[in-house]
Amino acid sequence: YMSVNQEGRVTVAVLSEDGAITQSINSFYNDMNVNTDANSTIFKVGKDNIFNIKSDISNVIYEVQSIFPVIKKGDGEYSITPSREQNFDVTVFAHKDGFRPISETLHLVSKKIIDITMIAKGNDGTQLHISPTFTVNNYSIAQNTPFTTTVNAGNTEIQLPPKVILQNKNYVLHVIDIGDQSYTENKVQTYLEDDSNIIATYDLVLSVNATDAIGGGFYSYGSTVALNAPEKWQMSFLVRQVFDHWEGTNLPFDSKTNNVSFVAKENVFATAI
Repeated sequence: YMSVNQEGRVTVAVLSEDGAITQSINSFYNDMNVNTDANSTIFKVGKDNIFNIKSDISNVIYEVQSIFPVIKKGDGEYSITPSREQNFDVTVFAHKDGFRPISETLHLVSKKIIDITMIAKGNDGTQLHISPTFTVNNYSIAQNTPFTTTVNAGNTEIQLPPKVILQNKNYVLHVIDIGDQSYTENKVQTYLEDDSNIIATYDLVLSVNATDAIGGGFYSYGSTVALNAPEKWQMSFLVRQVFDHWEGTNLPFDSKTNNVSFVAKENVFATAI
């Protein structure tokens, strides 16, 4: 076979011991189409951004040039990792023997874009659906928890409801965790520059109603409660009344024992007898 490295009319010469012969022929390229899914795409700074190059011809060889690192991931699959925010060009060269070479320049933008995931939960494990006031880089996020969204990095303001009532249960905000930072106020001002998981934890507030006893009050779910029924005197008869038992429904402790302790998991109504 013969390979020709230019398009147009060329002359071919064949030499032998008996002489030479020349022949004029026309050479031409076949055409191929190449496209990519990356044009006009906003690429994330500091992350692998995947894009694909496709052709209507198989076994095409691609070369990709960019000011940022380009890595071939697979057949026609590439990634670019921008290191800063800016407009930049990526040029794709495609070639295959017998086909007209193609080059295409993509005009791209790199931005510091982050993914934010936020959940709200009670310390009893209940998922809470709250509507925070949430802005990042002057962009307002109007979603109920839980949610995941993508925004430009920037100054962030978060405001959560200090109290939540769900099915007659009272929850009070305990802490907001953003990465390795914790905030105890319901208003937070910070700067988010990386992907962030935000967890708002609310304490379930329980009532321990203890009649004729010491230790009743309001407790957070999971707290340890100690109750004690002290001796009582009826002064008119100088009669000392001592503890006998507790009365109540579904008491989380031994009803025959004074000086009890238990872990608060629900409201308790107890009377010392």
